Amino acid sequence: MGECVTGPRHAESVTGHFLKISIDHLTPETCENLYDYEGLRAVEAEGGWLMSVSTSAEKDAVEFGWPSELAPIMALAARHNCTFVLFHMDHEHASSLPAFPS
Repeated sequence: MGECVTGPRHAESVTGHFLKISIDHLTPETCENLYDYEGLRAVEAEGGWLMSVSTSAEKDAVEFGWPSELAPIMALAARHNCTFVLFHMDHEHASSLPAFPS
């Protein structure tokens, strides 16, 4: 199902709770265009992506034209009180989310 963990707490690091899931939950097209979606905050990380969780993901997805896989991912993260999603090629698949293996 993915795992929510607490991130580092020192000044040089991002702080918060992270939902760690496989990058396969993003389509290859979404990964290629991740920086182009208005209202979405994401940074490339080694082996994946770090994305902040929108507190109004369903509304934002419609308003900004986000890919359909993002709102359910953010909803899962929000249910687990995570403020970030860490997508990584070595993380597990969340059984409740579709996967798009490349």
